[in-house]
Amino acid sequence: MKQRAILALFLFLSAGSQVHAAATAWQSNPQGAVRLISAWDNGQLWLGVHFKPAKNWYLYWKEPGEAGYPPSIDWKGSRGIRKPETLWPRPLRLVLPGPIEEFGYIGETVYPVRVEVSERNIHVVAQVSYLTCYTSCIPYRYTFELDIPAVRLAAQEVEELRFIKRFLAQVPRGVSDEMVMKAADVVRIYPSAEKTAKTQHALPWILVLAFVGGVILNLMPCVLPVLSIKLAGLLEHSGQAATNVVKSSLASAFGILVSFELLALVAVAAKRAGHVIGWGIQFQNPVFVTILLVIVLFFALNLWGVFEIQMPLFLGRFATSFGYHESLYAHFIS
Repeated sequence: MKQRAILALFLFLSAGSQVHAAATAWQSNPQGAVRLISAWDNGQLWLGVHFKPAKNWYLYWKEPGEAGYPPSIDWKGSRGIRKPETLWPRPLRLVLPGPIEEFGYIGETVYPVRVEVSERNIHVVAQVSYLTCYTSCIPYRYTFELDIPAVRLAAQEVEELRFIKRFLAQVPRGVSDEMVMKAADVVRIYPSAEKTAKTQHALPWILVLAFVGGVILNLMPCVLPVLSIKLAGLLEHSGQAATNVVKSSLASAFGILVSFELLALVAVAAKRAGHVIGWGIQFQNPVFVTILLVIVLFFALNLWGVFEIQMPLFLGRFATSFGYHESLYAHFIS
């Protein structure tokens, strides 16, 4: 009888420790909380990154849309698992003022992670980096460590397994990302009525700030050299009739407007075709930023006279054939 009591106590304490080890403690911030959970299901080990965002704050899908970036997980330092695969539940299409379209999740969310078990002693280390947004976007990074019991809890429907199964059932299967985005339910995110009224009253001030921002932009290194070239072009008209100067300036300005309209049409056509595209989103790609840095470096070295690139003669003859100094078309395309 005494042995049975000791065995029952051992099993009770073992079960309690297994359930306790199924999740880490919450890491909290003003925009919500996040933790790492785990559960066995018929011999399959599942992990999950469990988010509880604050009211109105949201997280991103694997294709975030026109802004933001999805959560990333670094498993370096983990033992006993291999081939972690993050699965993405069906997202919402979040439409913000602009309009700006993003894809993500509002409210409590679990990103299920399927792993293979490679040894009995399982120690999981997960560095989770994510971005949460609403009135602004705030990045966070947390590191979680979790020792997972090797005893499979297939018969015990623990809370963590219910969470993982709930969001695992929302993972699209057999469809492309484009089809998922097209079928996503639309949720419009608006500022409160109070903020909208404040914005309307502040419109003149916003226009002033926009003008000041434009002036500052013209002083940036990527814009100022272009302005100097245009100014040099205008100085070449000294002594000419004022009407010629005005026509040349208007042709140049019109060329700028048409160029941006064409870029906008390309972006709209790409979005209508189901692609995710937005202004400046490429600057979230480290490879693109690195390539751009190299190009700017060589551009600066060229300006400093470290090396020169001789343009082919046929390009000069081609520019001259358009009457570069005379034609309004030349000002338009420049």
